[in-house]
Amino acid sequence: MADSAQGGHRTGWDDRLSIGHPEIDREHMALFAIGSRLSDAGPSAGSEYVMSDVLCELADYARDHFGREETLMRIAKFSRCIEHVLEHWKFIQKLTRLIDAYERGRPDVLPELREFLGEWLTSHISIDDREFGDFLRSSGQGQQPPP
Repeated sequence: MADSAQGGHRTGWDDRLSIGHPEIDREHMALFAIGSRLSDAGPSAGSEYVMSDVLCELADYARDHFGREETLMRIAKFSRCIEHVLEHWKFIQKLTRLIDAYERGRPDVLPELREFLGEWLTSHISIDDREFGDFLRSSGQGQQPPP
């Protein structure tokens, strides 16, 4: 995922995506970094193994990140937690479907997967996660000291 805009969505991390919560922002940066590795893994000897590893890492990291984010939402008593969890679930379902297609010998799904990842992350962070960040700040829970 390059840092250029595609179809109105950024496909790489940009500081404008920060929601003001250092831990969540770091995790979002990591998701974009993993996504970038999807673009970097081009056709070469053994690249299907590299791609499979990156796809597994992406799915695992997304699940872990969503779990941590949802825990923070429950602790903070964020009123839109259920809707947010549903959006995470829909993302994981589509990501899993695309990864499964790739693993079954359909490398043609990679462009769709890259586009979906860049668009979804950018949109979700800009709208849904920013709403959560705003909620945390307004309730005095927004800034956490770096670990």
